[in-house]
Amino acid sequence: MVLCGPHGPVDSSRLLGGRVVGAAEADSPAVFFTKIFLGDGVSFFCGGSLISPRHVLTRAGCGVEVGDVLRVGGTGIWDGLEVRVGEVAVHPDYAPNGHLYDVAVLTMADPPTAADLAAAGLVPARLNGWVWTERSASKPPSFVVAGFGAIDAAGATLGSAALKVGIQRRSNWSACTPATAAVPVPTVVAAQVCTNVAAAPTVSLCSNDGGGPLARRYVFRGRVVWQLFGVASYWVTSREGDACMQGLPNVFTRVEPVRQWIWRQLVW
Repeated sequence: MVLCGPHGPVDSSRLLGGRVVGAAEADSPAVFFTKIFLGDGVSFFCGGSLISPRHVLTRAGCGVEVGDVLRVGGTGIWDGLEVRVGEVAVHPDYAPNGHLYDVAVLTMADPPTAADLAAAGLVPARLNGWVWTERSASKPPSFVVAGFGAIDAAGATLGSAALKVGIQRRSNWSACTPATAAVPVPTVVAAQVCTNVAAAPTVSLCSNDGGGPLARRYVFRGRVVWQLFGVASYWVTSREGDACMQGLPNVFTRVEPVRQWIWRQLVW
């Protein structure tokens, strides 16, 4: 087994499978999805989620730097409001070995106005506060994932120019640990979500999907609300298989255990 994330020879991330989001499709993850580019504004390398008018949540392992470019919203890779990163806050417990507490909050250098956000149809995602364990009677059965994904399992293509979304079922850690232990990679079950371990998975993380959302869609008082349950961290593959394999664990950092820390970074 091999651990894959956003950098290095097997450390890369794009959404394999799923469907393309239509440009006129309302209430999709495009209303908060953020593309992250190097400072040249051309080299896309990670995803993120708008969580306030001036903040984006992504994974610490993406290695975002001040001056990198954010394109917020839109269904195309080049769409969205363009701003630069002004500050980067990495979770103090982030551990590269195992990508534990793998979250970072990005503050925009020149954030859009409320009018800009409204005109672009952007709505920040909410941070989920549902406290659950695998023993809980009530827990989320599945999630929406989104990204600009590869069109081949080898991860050799540049990926989709349009936002792709898919459904992933939550997997019990008892089904995931045989694969993560074979890497081996440390886990913190209470702070991570495992998905994709199923008889017939339909979508998997792949190159440049790191930092993207694990979310659920709700309707509250007649309005669609997206809640973030996790941040795409890494996936497991086989040395003998493709770079992006369906049926092996995809792992996300859970939002609920780090929500208080995230809120403290939202300085206005």
